[in-house]
Amino acid sequence: MAHKSLASLSDRHMLLSGRVFLSGMKGLFAAFLRSMAPGPLPLRAVGRRLISSLATILFISVLTFLLVRQAPGSIVDSILGMTERTPEQAAAVRAAYHLNDSLPVQYLRWMGGMAKGDLGQSFTLNEPVLDVVRRDFPVSLFLSGYSLVFSIIAGFSLGVVAALRQGWWGRTALVAITFASSIPTFANGLILLWLFGIMVPLFPIIGMGDPAFLSRVYHLTLPAVALSIPGAAILARTLAHVLRVIYHEEFVLFAKSRGIGRIRIFMAYGLRNALVPVISVLGQVISTTLVGSVLVEMTFSLHGLGMALVDAIENKDGTLVQGITMVIATAIVTINAWLDIVCAFVDPRMREKKN
Repeated sequence: MAHKSLASLSDRHMLLSGRVFLSGMKGLFAAFLRSMAPGPLPLRAVGRRLISSLATILFISVLTFLLVRQAPGSIVDSILGMTERTPEQAAAVRAAYHLNDSLPVQYLRWMGGMAKGDLGQSFTLNEPVLDVVRRDFPVSLFLSGYSLVFSIIAGFSLGVVAALRQGWWGRTALVAITFASSIPTFANGLILLWLFGIMVPLFPIIGMGDPAFLSRVYHLTLPAVALSIPGAAILARTLAHVLRVIYHEEFVLFAKSRGIGRIRIFMAYGLRNALVPVISVLGQVISTTLVGSVLVEMTFSLHGLGMALVDAIENKDGTLVQGITMVIATAIVTINAWLDIVCAFVDPRMREKKN
């Protein structure tokens, strides 16, 4: 009887544990449903943004793959050159790069490799594309980050002066914004190179210097300033427009009538309400910086990812072109998605989700 009682108690204990487990799972599922419902930054909105980012990356991958395949020339000609080749050599190259397969099969094979971290093999450099990215991307990343610092400082300064200062200072800021918006990135690099590298030789005009941080900063100052000018113009123009609109709102006029100081009005009303548009346009600034780094690296002979992309295009190295393009595109799409999510945290109005 004691044995049966113990068995019955054990069964009841197992049944109770199962009910507790099911109840806990039900609670977790209900919490998940509540998180997907309207509320502060619903997961559904974040999920939609991530899905749209993934769809954008897939579209770019298809477009890149087709453009590389439709480019003049062929991989066989690029590898074997225009000299005499035997049919066996051409067939071996086509077999090695799976050129005999249909385009959908080639695309799926390439995407499958990328999903596993394999970007393919560069036939001009005779090394994996991933190794090229690991070697050259830090240079482009350092240059872009350094340039972004200049863009934010110059863009905020010009935008605030153009919006809030009257007279000579405001007109000068507007002229500077217009001038910065009109000049291409490569022209900025050539002008700065001539002014501060040749006429007044304050900075080096070529190379990246030693791996030490201060040496790298010194050598990349001119390229970073040249790269930052378009982004600073975008940021300044947006900030100036938003601040002008905000400063004509009733709550700002009421704050002025109460005698609140200009600095407090700017920090509490102007800058706070302009933060979301500025964060939104920051994605465009970063995209402009990453894309413009290709031209700046060519102008200042910097061996970054942009220079590697130009060399790959000249050598018709399709695998390297596809890999570098996808790395840059993925970085841009990811940063823009992250900034959209940050905007949802910053602006309470974006947390409210309509049914």
